[in-house]
Amino acid sequence: MEIGQSWRESFLEKLQGAFGGNLLFAGLQGSRARGEAGPQSDIDLVVVLEQVEEREISAYRELLASMEGGGLACGFLCGRRELAAWPRYDSLTLLLDTVPWYGSLQPLLPPFSPQDAEEAVRIAAAGLYHAACHSLLFSPDKAQAAEELRKPVFFLLRARLYRDGGRFFQSRRALLPEAEEEERALLTGGLSGEACLQAVLRYCSGLLRRAPR
Repeated sequence: MEIGQSWRESFLEKLQGAFGGNLLFAGLQGSRARGEAGPQSDIDLVVVLEQVEEREISAYRELLASMEGGGLACGFLCGRRELAAWPRYDSLTLLLDTVPWYGSLQPLLPPFSPQDAEEAVRIAAAGLYHAACHSLLFSPDKAQAAEELRKPVFFLLRARLYRDGGRFFQSRRALLPEAEEEERALLTGGLSGEACLQAVLRYCSGLLRRAPR
């Protein structure tokens, strides 16, 4: 299923009809925002309201059910005050990764610092290190386990490049020319199975050891 202009316009019209002035922001992230989606890929929607309580959740659920392909919808729904208090490493990624359709996330979030970008890299590296180590120890299918880590590897590389150069790459295609040789091998399948898992472990270990204390 394609998410074209008519789908977007219908979604925004229904959002405004359901929430009026309570609607602060709407956007798209994930594989559809990156231009990497298949027909059955999730529709990763981001919606921020002035407040989110039971009535808003019920209304949003009904709205999605009324949309063509609404069963593919997922993503992020949040109130203004909750978003302002969100962990900064995560809200930084939310800001950079979301294509705005209505409003702007920038004024809803606090200013970001280099330390927030560093924290985003550190947390992504720690999670990926744990996943690779767990797979090496316990996964019976090392090839499948390695393939399942390609997406979190992409997210980590994207955070690393943003931290080091201030540029955010929306897609793998845009990121690859800027990645180092080792990173490209992890991302493109130049390594597989246990060799890939070991390489992911080494890469994440290096990032964590070099992180500021």
